Amino acid sequence: MPLPSTSTPGQSQTRTHGIGYSDEVEMADHSASVTRPSKDNGMIREKLTAIADVNTENTLEDQDATLLLSKSTPADAANMRRMGKPQQLIRHFRFLSTVSFVALATAAWEIGLFVLTPGLTDGGRAGLVSEFAPDKYQRILSYISGWTSTIAWQAGNAQGLFPVGSLIQTMILINDDSYGFPSWQGTLLAFMAVLIAYTGVVYGAKVLPYWQNAVFVVHILAYLGYIIPVWVSSPRATHAQVWTEFDNGGGWNSMGLSVLIGQLSGISTQCGGIDTAAHM
Repeated sequence: MPLPSTSTPGQSQTRTHGIGYSDEVEMADHSASVTRPSKDNGMIREKLTAIADVNTENTLEDQDATLLLSKSTPADAANMRRMGKPQQLIRHFRFLSTVSFVALATAAWEIGLFVLTPGLTDGGRAGLVSEFAPDKYQRILSYISGWTSTIAWQAGNAQGLFPVGSLIQTMILINDDSYGFPSWQGTLLAFMAVLIAYTGVVYGAKVLPYWQNAVFVVHILAYLGYIIPVWVSSPRATHAQVWTEFDNGGGWNSMGLSVLIGQLSGISTQCGGIDTAAHM
């Protein structure tokens, strides 16, 4: 339970939240703050000074200048003030470009429709841990879960570049039966994909949202151009075949085991970190 505010009538009252607050300091809506008892008064003064620095933007002109420089939204600024943190990142992606990026980066969602579609999971593991963990362990547990997820996402993105090289080699093999498919060439092609991705993200950051929107349109149209012919020309199954017939095509010992193993394709699609872009 937060301590009552020590501000006088007419001043802003304290506002609490489960994320971003230390054990000693809770932020007020504007410039008010309240402290909890602590043995280290010097640490409290430093935190109060940092909060005061963030909350000096009381005028609309200061707030507008910050939003203009960081290209942030008013919601971004409110969240930064709530957590007592200065705005350091520049926002290039808006709602539409974020949706486009999610759709392109998570193209495996469409692939998952053909294998298995488990329930979608909400994101923000660190935030959920911070909300539900006990106050005593809230900070360390959210720190561990957040960094674990971040490292896993980065490793997943790095792993995804190797199939790019393999796909290029596969296209070469289709057109040239004598191609030996050497592994070192696949590695070099993966490095080339890394270089292209790095150049586009670092030096083309300003135009990347517009590029994502354009490719998103192509992505949707191409998907419809693919799924509609398959839908129209594919053989039809009866209701009895859909709901009552099961095929153990893998030759496993039982139908239940076959179902469990068959689910791995869809589960790996959804739980392998492929949905990370949705948490931007």
